[in-house]
Amino acid sequence: MLTHQSIKIPFSFLWYLMICLSMLTMFFGCNDQEDIPFQDAIDDKLINEYFDANGITGAVKTESGLYYEIIDAGGSNKPTLSDTLSILFVGRLLNGDIFDSTLEDDEPSELLLANTVKGFQEGMQLIGKGGHIVLYMPSSLGFGSSSQGLIPPNAVIIFSINLLDFY
Repeated sequence: MLTHQSIKIPFSFLWYLMICLSMLTMFFGCNDQEDIPFQDAIDDKLINEYFDANGITGAVKTESGLYYEIIDAGGSNKPTLSDTLSILFVGRLLNGDIFDSTLEDDEPSELLLANTVKGFQEGMQLIGKGGHIVLYMPSSLGFGSSSQGLIPPNAVIIFSINLLDFY
């Protein structure tokens, strides 16, 4: 015969159990990777609406989802991830707001290509010294679901970039 008895559980065990459950919830419940295909579809729609509204017809889409327009291919040698780039650029949101630019002071920015966002890494390897490219990046190739300065979470970003040199 079963009888009801008070079960005493030590407080330390309850605390441990609560911490473990919280960590499991954070690990399995907050996986941004699951949202990427959905967000990519939204971003692709936004990019194509931007193209339609601005009469852009020559952009090429890569397998990763990056769109680009090569304005000037530049030289035949192209940078690799291990190269440092000297560039002039304007970074914009789809609404036209500029979030970063080197054009005001006309001072080139120097950066290691490997230390940039994925869309920048992919796109900059498409042109050579002296080239000019416009990149249209879905958020998964930019800053993703994180905000970065003036860039809100899940923002499609546009870079117009002149590659002055690389080494």
